[in-house]
Amino acid sequence: MTGVQFPPGFVWGTATAAYRIEGAVEEDGRGPSIWDTFCRVAGAIAGGDTGDVACDHYRRWPEDVALMASLGLGAYRFSVAWPRVQPDGAGPANQKGLDHYRRLVDGLLERGIVPHVTLYHWDLPQALQDRGGWPARHTAYRFADYAAIVRDALGDVVDHWDVRGYFLWTLLDNFEWAEGYSKRFGIVRVDHPDQTRRPKTSAHWYGQVARTGAVPPPGPELAWKTESDE
Repeated sequence: MTGVQFPPGFVWGTATAAYRIEGAVEEDGRGPSIWDTFCRVAGAIAGGDTGDVACDHYRRWPEDVALMASLGLGAYRFSVAWPRVQPDGAGPANQKGLDHYRRLVDGLLERGIVPHVTLYHWDLPQALQDRGGWPARHTAYRFADYAAIVRDALGDVVDHWDVRGYFLWTLLDNFEWAEGYSKRFGIVRVDHPDQTRRPKTSAHWYGQVARTGAVPPPGPELAWKTESDE
């Protein structure tokens, strides 16, 4: 059985979502999101877990960008946390929040990784939820304001605001919504007590695919199987 060769220019990347990896929920003026609130509901999340720390990506993003580069990935889809940009979901931008995403994008580009930005991945500012949430018309208007803020801040360096290609979910073992940290879907193992990152066998396999643009035929167990898979 032969492998599959993808056409030149096909985009191979990985993906994450803000609340599931960033942590730092009270850092630099970030406001609460609906998930900060939901995580405080007794019994809502397995193990009583929260995204308060998650993968600490807000502080450790240079390490995570370096990991992507080491795997040969050409693109990264990430989401911007609305409550980090507008803590109350409206009004002027929180510059420290925007500065974080600018540093992330600049770091990606320096490594030859193309940023693909998603504006919303489930982390509605709690202040907007308190005013009716998505069923309320004004929330759509506030989203338009927020989208314009992010576009103005990153539009000169971000060309992709959608996803075209294959973006593997997910880069890191992260906060898995109601499952908390009980599931490990990332290609990089994260030991959350000390935030150590270790690429799994799947990371090395996917890195080979990204570098060659081809999915190899089925074969014997990969030689680079690591303890991170345990």
